[in-house]
Amino acid sequence: MSAEEPAILSQWRAEQERIAAKITLSDDSAGFVFPWDSENTSGKPPLSLIGGIDISFVPESNLAVASLVVLTFPGLKVVYQAMRHCEMTLPYIAGFLAFREVGPMEELWEQLKRENPKLVPQIVFIDGNGIIHPRGCGLASHFGVVVDVPTVGCAKKLFVLPKEGISQDLVDKMVKTQIEEGKKGELIPLKGKSGRMWGFAALTGNATANPIFISPGHRISAESAARLTQMIAPTRVPEPTRQADKGSRSYISKHFPSSSTPKPAKKPSKSSSSSSSPEGLKHSPKASPRGPSKESPSSSSGSTKGSATRKSPPKASTGSASSEPPSKPQAGPSRRPSSPTHPRTQPQGTGAAGSADMDVDGWTVVTGKRKSNRSFLLETNVSSSSPIPFRRSMRLQTDSVLQV
Repeated sequence: MSAEEPAILSQWRAEQERIAAKITLSDDSAGFVFPWDSENTSGKPPLSLIGGIDISFVPESNLAVASLVVLTFPGLKVVYQAMRHCEMTLPYIAGFLAFREVGPMEELWEQLKRENPKLVPQIVFIDGNGIIHPRGCGLASHFGVVVDVPTVGCAKKLFVLPKEGISQDLVDKMVKTQIEEGKKGELIPLKGKSGRMWGFAALTGNATANPIFISPGHRISAESAARLTQMIAPTRVPEPTRQADKGSRSYISKHFPSSSTPKPAKKPSKSSSSSSSPEGLKHSPKASPRGPSKESPSSSSGSTKGSATRKSPPKASTGSASSEPPSKPQAGPSRRPSSPTHPRTQPQGTGAAGSADMDVDGWTVVTGKRKSNRSFLLETNVSSSSPIPFRRSMRLQTDSVLQV
């Protein structure tokens, strides 16, 4: 780890603690009536629309596809689906997934609110954790607070919390006992030593051995989050996130046929978690030029390692019409290196001693010696009272919208 990275992680931890302080785990703040509430005296509308978000990688590249779907409840019929073809610019670091993925997720959310406000879901299920997290702020919680929507985290793997005594061995024993006692499907509470209810493990749908881990993200209790998840999981994975994952994988298979099976964005290689972060980026107020930007990291020589680029997405199509597919990544010198981690971004011709800022398609690349820790922030003010470090961690390239 480089000398600068501890400062970045320190900022991220502080941001997570700030967001965690805003998390509400009360059903009263959900804004809708739960299906098991027989008497509705609150005047709130019944639950009728649920959302799901997931991100999948294009194998052997830095490209990914973010997918947002909206389903009816209780029918679970897909009525809206939108995808964003993105470029990943940050490596995976355990415990900080949100700083890598919240950006495109929020873009999809804002697009839905802007173009189809009547289809905005009342609650969103996310492939990731809610409060099952060292600082109580996983991806689902982070997203829920940023856009102010009830969220539930449904993870396929347990985020162990040693200080709370929540381990994989403990869960395995409880699942085995449940199966032996013929109680498959019952919720397995994940209660820590502190007495806090972090969430539940559950063998949902047709699962026979591998549970999913359900935790509240924001504006819902742990018990209601788990109970609702059971109602919408005919298979092991809840239907909203299953449909989102299915859509992103189908998109990749269609537009990148030469790629192997798409990889979920949650399963990077081990080397990704310990690699260096890219050079600091901060949002530039200058207008971005029209059209796609050229990439030149592989074609440069000397100490050049790549320049940050961004493509402006075309306006999304609505209704049943589909937008033009994105251009496939070309092999050769113009393509960004397909290493498991993103290289440090540095403009062509700038050596290690460089210190100038260079505007590239609306992003300012801070090269050479970093000026200050402030250089590590993407300074945006969308749905947030303060900047979030690296929130815009994926560059949007194109999008596709399907409304049924």
